[in-house]
This record gives sequence, C-alpha cells and structure tokens, in this order.
Amino acid sequence: MKKILVLIVMVVCLFAEQVYAWGEVPVFTVFLNDLAYTNSGKVRPCYPLYARFEHPNPEVTKVRMRHPTNHVLFMHFPINQNVHIKIHEQYMKQGLLSISDFIAEDNYGHIYGQMNLTFIPVDPAHGNICDGYVNS
Repeated sequence: MKKILVLIVMVVCLFAEQVYAWGEVPVFTVFLNDLAYTNSGKVRPCYPLYARFEHPNPEVTKVRMRHPTNHVLFMHFPINQNVHIKIHEQYMKQGLLSISDFIAEDNYGHIYGQMNLTFIPVDPAHGNICDGYVNS
C-alpha cells in the first residue's frame, strides 16, 4: 500500500510541475535603445541604433538576425549584451525600410522565440521623430 501511495504522490508532483511549465510563457524581448519590444511590428529607433536581447530561459545563448536584403544570410548576437546594429541604421539613414527576423536560440539551433521587426527611416519632413534615443 505504501508503494502505491508513494507512486501516486510522485505522479501528482510530476503532473503539477508539468502544469506549471505549460503555464509559463517565456518572453523574448528585443531592446532597441532601451525600449522593449516583445512582438513583431514596426519600429523607428533613433541613431545610433543599439540593441540588447533578453530571454528568461537560460538555454538561450544567442539571437540570429536575418539579413535585411539577403534572407539566406544571418548575423549572430549574444544574449544580454549591448550591440550596435549598424546595418539597419545604415538603411534608415538612407531613407529605406529594412526588415529582419530576430530568432532566439540555443547553441544547438533550437528556437525559443521569434519576432519580425520593420525598421522605418526617420523622416526629416516630420521633424525627425524617432523612438528612444540612446541612454534616454
């Protein structure tokens, strides 16, 4: 009888732990000049363009960014470090839209989150309005 009781307790504990894990939704966050983005969308960051990538799962070690014009190429960035995203900054300064997928992954290529950001150039005709100056 004790063995059955112990087995039942173990199954209940295991199930309870799994239910907790199902309820968790780790959020992949891209910070552009310290403004947080957690969903795909359009962004208009100020220059210079610095990014930081965060994910609550410790397995995530890097972010793969799809090249804006050659979607076969990727750039890799570390998690939890500030990096200068020069390529999107250059497109924006030329008045061009640029689009990239940002993919959070571990060292084995497992994906833990993804978002698509469209970088909109700053428009001098509208007062060069942008979102988030560096260290603002």
